[in-house]
Amino acid sequence: MYPGEHAKRRADEPAFIMASSGEIVTFRQYEERSNQLAHLYRAQGLRRKDHVAFFFENNPRMLEAEGGAERSGLYYTCINSYLAPDEVAYIVNDSESRVVVTSAAKREVALQLPALCPNVERWLVADIDAPDCPFEPLA
Repeated sequence: MYPGEHAKRRADEPAFIMASSGEIVTFRQYEERSNQLAHLYRAQGLRRKDHVAFFFENNPRMLEAEGGAERSGLYYTCINSYLAPDEVAYIVNDSESRVVVTSAAKREVALQLPALCPNVERWLVADIDAPDCPFEPLA
């Protein structure tokens, strides 16, 4: 069933609960956040079959970013959060990702990526209000 249908029928029920933190994201929150990200991808000029990459630890923002990509018809690659910068860069470049979304927890590796991935158009980071350039806050 399409997540939007769950949001209509079960808006305040948990869509998922993060085991490590206990954070609960309801179907309504998931629907709203993934919809916002779908709009962000479209505003960036991404179209069906374009590619985005996600470099996260287990994080609810990753699931929301995936939901936004799915509803936009985008391909996405989830990158193992334990890889070294050159390994992450290889995957980003090979997938021809135009947008990369990461998290504050992956900051140390992520900061090295823009120099290694010149074709990425936009760098977004979750869980931080004032990220280092060229990263923008996902929120």
